[in-house]
Amino acid sequence: MHLVCDGAGKPVHIHLTVENTSEIKQARQCLRPYIQKDTIVIADRGYDADHLPQWLDELGATACIPPRKNRKIQYTYHTDRYKTRNIIT
Repeated sequence: MHLVCDGAGKPVHIHLTVENTSEIKQARQCLRPYIQKDTIVIADRGYDADHLPQWLDELGATACIPPRKNRKIQYTYHTDRYKTRNIIT
């Protein structure tokens, strides 16, 4: 299950896939209708791929996604903002 929430933590989109479908493959499809300039996308490590932050940057949005632990080059992300990813109202 892939869930997109607005800035207040209210669900705006639910997308169901079969159990062995990678999260990152669903990211653009789920996010596209909701991305605007200055949008901040907070997602877990399952969405860590170079192409997602690049795509968000092209749209004027910002990614807050922690790097996978096996990345050779770890990058920084806003850790306090990331802690709010599980708040759903």
